[in-house]
Amino acid sequence: MSNLSSLRRDRRIACLYRALSDLESGTPRQTWFLALARAADQRVLLQLEHIPPASGVDRLLAGLLPYLPLLPRWLMLRSLQLPGLLPYRLAQHEPFPAPVARLWPKTAEAMLLAAYEALLVNVCLMTAMGVARPESGLAQVAGIACLAFGGVYVALRGVFRSVPALAQQNRLLRDEPLDWSAQQEEAGGDLPEWLSHVGVGPERAAALLLDPDRFLDESLCRRLNLVPLPQVRPMWRGACLLLAFASGALAPIVAGSLVPVRYRLLALLLVAIVLLPWLGWQRARQAGADARDAAVRTALAATLGVGGAYLSGRLLAWLFGH
Repeated sequence: MSNLSSLRRDRRIACLYRALSDLESGTPRQTWFLALARAADQRVLLQLEHIPPASGVDRLLAGLLPYLPLLPRWLMLRSLQLPGLLPYRLAQHEPFPAPVARLWPKTAEAMLLAAYEALLVNVCLMTAMGVARPESGLAQVAGIACLAFGGVYVALRGVFRSVPALAQQNRLLRDEPLDWSAQQEEAGGDLPEWLSHVGVGPERAAALLLDPDRFLDESLCRRLNLVPLPQVRPMWRGACLLLAFASGALAPIVAGSLVPVRYRLLALLLVAIVLLPWLGWQRARQAGADARDAAVRTALAATLGVGGAYLSGRLLAWLFGH
């Protein structure tokens, strides 16, 4: 039974890694994944006279790979317990090239800013509407409208601002050939020769193919240029900003819905005083600034913003006779 399970695993490795090598055409990862696939085939041939065809499930999984971004692709392969995925794990923390990074701010910082803006705007808007028409439910309607229209605006803004970064990355990849070309041509696509080119002996090369999770380390990955560059994905960034804005805008809506009308303004004030300083503190940590000072300044801004919204609501109520 264990032999049958091992055969199925090796067939899955060979099928998926051949699909990965096609996706990584022209990079060192093409050689790496193809070598792992060939090693899996050799293990099958030690037990069978010929290599059986891949199963329908494996072919389906291989067909999904071209449509998955880097992180979901790595998570799927990891869940299937495929070996040799260290290059993809390292790529999750790889920085963008400087020309791209200038046009592509960190997504985590942009998400915190979107959540901060959504929370501040929606708290102030709902406070003003709640003071002007406390019994009408206008505050909740205004909050939902802010969530819907503001979220769409922030998402589209993130998508369109990301297009120049995507074009810059494509230009870099097209105009500046990466330094593995000569090395790969000299090695002829054979992994042991490729490894010997950078000083790895045949014994360690054989061990890498047998157990890559044990013998492939971060330093060797970088010496072989196996770590892929992160990819600029405008639609993914827009979806992240939409989620962050919706989370920030939803907090005062939920707080206002869970308490009686007479306590709604107090609930909005508490949400602003608690969450806004926390978001400011997190943003300062991401940027390497003084987090405590940022939290204090954010709390003061929240108090002033909500106070100004309260006065605006009072003015609207006086003007319209409520």
